[in-house]
Amino acid sequence: MSAAEDYQRLLKTRGIHLHGFGLPNIALEREDALVALEWHSDALPAEERAQYLRRTWDTTERYIRNFPPTSSDRVPIFTFVIPRSYGIAP
Repeated sequence: MSAAEDYQRLLKTRGIHLHGFGLPNIALEREDALVALEWHSDALPAEERAQYLRRTWDTTERYIRNFPPTSSDRVPIFTFVIPRSYGIAP
């Protein structure tokens, strides 16, 4: 199965639809967001592709892991912005 198909399946089985908030997005709870980790950031000058991928992955993972917990029954959720051209938009 491709990464796009895995992502679609994750959204379908674990996603939280935000239509009730007027948004066409699907969010994921922290642990599911870490599974789906995607990120876009511009490369730094003279940064090699492998360094760029590692840096942006680490930045996203750190942000999700360190996002502050919420009080009582509230759970932080995360959405990813993925260009339609990737063919994996929900």
